[in-house]
Amino acid sequence: MLYKIVIRELCSKYIIVFFFLFIYTSGGFASNLNIETPAEDSTPKLWKTGGTGNISFSQGYLSNWVQGGESSISTLWSLNLFAKYKNKRIQYDNTISWKYGLHKPGEESFRKNEDIINANTKLGYQSSSNWYYSIMLGFKSQFFNGFNYPNDSVVISSLMAPAYLQASLGMDYKLNDKFSLMLSPISARTTIIADTSLVDQTKYGVASDNWFKQELGAFIKAIWKYEVNDHFYIQNTLELFTNYLDKPQNIDVDWEMNIKIKATKYLTTNISTHLIYDDDIRIPKYEEIDGVKTQTGYTKKVQFKELLTIGLSYKF
Repeated sequence: MLYKIVIRELCSKYIIVFFFLFIYTSGGFASNLNIETPAEDSTPKLWKTGGTGNISFSQGYLSNWVQGGESSISTLWSLNLFAKYKNKRIQYDNTISWKYGLHKPGEESFRKNEDIINANTKLGYQSSSNWYYSIMLGFKSQFFNGFNYPNDSVVISSLMAPAYLQASLGMDYKLNDKFSLMLSPISARTTIIADTSLVDQTKYGVASDNWFKQELGAFIKAIWKYEVNDHFYIQNTLELFTNYLDKPQNIDVDWEMNIKIKATKYLTTNISTHLIYDDDIRIPKYEEIDGVKTQTGYTKKVQFKELLTIGLSYKF
């Protein structure tokens, strides 16, 4: 149908713009609430903005190394931005992060080993000292094609395939700038595969005759930051989701942990881990048949990724 094609194109090309427009129009929202912006010289600024950028690079070279091994090159780029607004009982938080990494083993070509775009916007109205009535919108996807290496002929992910949109309504507990807990009894999540001719949508829990899947359930998001000292920093982000309409006992888990160790003002070491379990995602299962690694079906497993990087970091 023509309307489905139009909707799919809009999703694949313009969905990210929504978040920037949402942030841009926040000033209009504040004015509609008749919140006056005081002069800069009399009160603190209502908006707080900033971010960090990181570049890391590693390289190893082997020649006639009798103990074995291979040369390699890796690089990782990341950018994290935030914009926060607070005035009286209104609090409005916006974050967007992007990571992209490449790895070149031996004589092989460069391969993608990291590609994440993650945007969140949350609006809260204070009900008590630490509790806020809140609504949160989230978006996750990637920019570039992904492959199941060493097979680089079949695309398994791409821009907006998959993409995850989530809207959550509930209460947000903010102890301080280092801890927050979002409790949402009503949360709608949509999984989008914008181009089903390129990416197999069934691997991400979408029906074979559709290009998106909608879920309604409960959602919890906790963010915990801990600074041991000026040179050692830990951040944990945990997301839990259960679908009311299908197997509510199976809880989806998305847990990221980042440890940053600062050697100097600009030189840092980062250790990041990412654990995902989604009962709807099918993981390829392989067996060796006649000495050849062959896919024999699909299974459900915990996904885990760990990266250790040393590079340059700039905070602004």
